[in-house]
Amino acid sequence: MMNKKLNGILRKKVASATAALLLASSLSVITASASGNIIPLMTSNTNSLGTAYASSEWAGHEAYQAFDHNDSTYWSTSSGSYGELRFSFSSQKKVTSYTLRTSSQAAGNTPKNWTFQASNDGVNWTVLDTAAYTLSPNFTYTFSILNNSYYSKYRLVITANGGAYSTSVAEVQMFE
Repeated sequence: MMNKKLNGILRKKVASATAALLLASSLSVITASASGNIIPLMTSNTNSLGTAYASSEWAGHEAYQAFDHNDSTYWSTSSGSYGELRFSFSSQKKVTSYTLRTSSQAAGNTPKNWTFQASNDGVNWTVLDTAAYTLSPNFTYTFSILNNSYYSKYRLVITANGGAYSTSVAEVQMFE
C-alpha cells in the first residue's frame, strides 16, 4: 500500500515537472524565434520571402551569400571600396538592430565606412545608422538602431573599406 501511494505521488511530481519543462521550453522557443534573424535563408538572389541585391558582385560571391546563414561564404564587390548590399522583404519589417559578419578575406576587404538605410519605394531612403570602424576579418559586429517605422527594403551602403581592391561581407542579419 505504501509503495502504491509513493508511486502515485512520484508520478504526479514527474508529470508536474514534465509539464513545467514543456512550458519553459515552449516559452524559450517563442522568445528565440521572436528575437531571431528575420532574413530568410537565401539560396539565390530571389525567393518568395525576399530579394537580395548588390551594386556589383564578384563572380561566385553574389549578394544572396551575405544572407545564406553561412559564415564561410560571402558577398564581394567586383572592384572598389564602394558597395551597396540590399535586402527587400515581401512585407514591411521594423528593424531595430543588425549584425555584420566580416568575411575571412584580409582586413583590407572589410567595410570601414557605411550607412544602414531603409525604404519602402526603393527611391527615397532613410538613414538609420552611420558607421566608421576598423573591423577585423571573420568577426560578427552588432549594431542597435533607433527605428520606429516599418520598411520593406533595407540596405548597407559601404563607402570605404580597409584599402583592398574589393569589399566583402560574410553575413548580414536583421532583428525586430
